Amino acid sequence: MIDVVIAWVATFAVVAAVSGAFGLMVARVAGADLPGELVVAIGFCAFIVLADLSTLAGTRTGLFSAAILPLAAVAAVVERRGWRRPVDRPVWVGVGVGVGVLTLPFLLHGSAAFGGYGVLGDTAVQMLGAEVLPRTGRASVPLQPSSVSATLHAYFVGAGYPAGPQAALGILDRTLGLDVFKGYAPFITATVAIVGLAAGSLLDRSRYSSIVRSAVALVAVAAPLQAAYVWQGSLKEATTAAAVVTTAAAGSWWWRQRHAPRFARAGVLVAVPAVAAMSASSVGALPWIGLLALTLLVALAVATEREGLGWRTLAAGAASVAVIVIVLAAPTILALRELLGVAPTVLTAKVELGNLVRPLPAWQTFAPWPIEDFRLDLHGAAKAVGWVGGGAMLVACVLGVWSAVTRRSWGLLAWLGAALGAWLVVSVSGSPWAEAKAMVLAAPPAFAIACLAAAESRRRWLLLVPVGVLVATVPFHAAGVALAPIGRLEQLRSLDARIDGRGPTLVLEFDEFAKVALRRSSPTVIGDPWQARPVLGREGQPLGRPADYGGPIAPGQIADRSLGRYRWAIVPKAAGTTAISGFRNVGATADYVLLARATAPPD
Repeated sequence: MIDVVIAWVATFAVVAAVSGAFGLMVARVAGADLPGELVVAIGFCAFIVLADLSTLAGTRTGLFSAAILPLAAVAAVVERRGWRRPVDRPVWVGVGVGVGVLTLPFLLHGSAAFGGYGVLGDTAVQMLGAEVLPRTGRASVPLQPSSVSATLHAYFVGAGYPAGPQAALGILDRTLGLDVFKGYAPFITATVAIVGLAAGSLLDRSRYSSIVRSAVALVAVAAPLQAAYVWQGSLKEATTAAAVVTTAAAGSWWWRQRHAPRFARAGVLVAVPAVAAMSASSVGALPWIGLLALTLLVALAVATEREGLGWRTLAAGAASVAVIVIVLAAPTILALRELLGVAPTVLTAKVELGNLVRPLPAWQTFAPWPIEDFRLDLHGAAKAVGWVGGGAMLVACVLGVWSAVTRRSWGLLAWLGAALGAWLVVSVSGSPWAEAKAMVLAAPPAFAIACLAAAESRRRWLLLVPVGVLVATVPFHAAGVALAPIGRLEQLRSLDARIDGRGPTLVLEFDEFAKVALRRSSPTVIGDPWQARPVLGREGQPLGRPADYGGPIAPGQIADRSLGRYRWAIVPKAAGTTAISGFRNVGATADYVLLARATAPPD
């Protein structure tokens, strides 16, 4: 339990401090006096962008990434007066409650684990990116053949995979001395806390009561479908959600400053979160960012025509945003060729389900889903609850839209409109897997707008609808979170320290996170989808993964010529026999035996 508290408190404290410092720095550049919630949200996006840019530094990546947090410290000192700005306490309370909800599975487990074990293999990719990219950058990933090098080259080099949130996570964990296994869940939860802060900044305090603002912040953090994705470790989706709503909030603020003399200069406020969205999802974020940009341009054009602002002002503002985006989005632009080579297969193939077991139905975005695994369909009483709750949510959303229109909450409407429009685009042209991601990004604005149905005091009871759907769903999803066996992964970490970079190493079990734990040992994990050289069986065919995730492979199944490539072998005790001809036992943990080749004993 102490590990849990240290990991979560330290992560949230540093994320808040770094985000606040960078936010104040961006506000200074823009000449803007922003609300505290928006300062933190924009600062978090700046952190993601800077981390992504550092991965382009090649051999100097370690130096550049190590300088990011000291830069935040300098910004915090320089902008020390800015820390006194007022904040909207009800929004922070709502965010705090939402974060508390998301921490429940980990607190109840009592250890600093992460979710999605055996459910989402991509989490292992994110963790490898976090451990390697801040040290080596994209162009200098490890070259020794292993599951680590094969994964990194397949994603971050060969496929142009976005790297902003992974690099930011790695920088943070390295500074705090946290193992990525323990820092992953706190970081992704802190990321969706930004969704709540940015959503709260969209609400005018004079038009909405404290309880409504708190409720909006709460549901923006803990919307059920978003919570399910957070608990399975979907780092990119969480970061994209935070960047998209921050773009909407910054755009709303920028539009209100259209008469200010520093209007063009303040375009940086919109550019930074827009680039952060691309740092998390690359061109996949363009439907959301493009629709928000179009909405903002149309609103400014209408204001220019009606208020006589002058087209030169509009052109200067648009140009400033475009130039900043092009410069800061260099990692995304440089990786486009590789990304476009693989994106059509993954994002648009109508049969691509990813880790889903079926395409998610559209109504799951806003309806209660009272079962443990969000990927499954509802039946019986649970389905009846879903239909009733979904119908109530539709009514609340309609009333919320009307409330937003009458109270001129254009930023919140733009966020909702961009989410729904992007969802439509993706549903027409994308795979079921990509559409599910669009649904995740639509859930927070849908729940937020439903809260606005209670804007009038006589309809305050309508808050029971979105909050009730959350209460009817989240406990079930929380109970079904697949937490990682952190103790077993720590055993592999100890063996990685024992091998001390003198691989290559063969791992005789299928666990995609084993390559993370054994990163420095040049591991080849049998059954892993990414192997530099496949491990052959006795019949000369590549060995596949066992039926059970984390299941062992008996040494007798492996061909001698495959065994001959490795200096070390890690055999689970569950394999039955742990002896391999030509290897000797040099160490053991509770669940594993470490073998070294007899002809090449360890130093």
